[in-house]
Amino acid sequence: MSAWSMTWLNCAAGCARGCMKTVILDGVIHRTPADVYDHLAKVFDFGPYFGRNPDALYDFLVPLAPEEMPVRLIWRNSGMFRQQFGEVFAQLQQVFDHVRRYYKCDDDCFTWNAES
Repeated sequence: MSAWSMTWLNCAAGCARGCMKTVILDGVIHRTPADVYDHLAKVFDFGPYFGRNPDALYDFLVPLAPEEMPVRLIWRNSGMFRQQFGEVFAQLQQVFDHVRRYYKCDDDCFTWNAES
């Protein structure tokens, strides 16, 4: 894995449960829906059959393999993306909220937040 990739993925897959995998989306870098889906597909190794849409994202995040958990997703500069792709941003928010509810685990399994 490149040094660049390691800056976005702070905890290697397969770490002990106490180690949280942190995934960073950045509105400066991930400017389009395709950028967001491609980044998540790469980080989570969704493979070639990932549909790059909200339904596919949910289907691939639920359930995550135990070695992928827990996950903290941080969306930096999200306002830039939200301004250009408001409807897609709302759909992604909904997916992340549904994933969190699926795991029924407060902040222990899957958390996310958007930073403007």
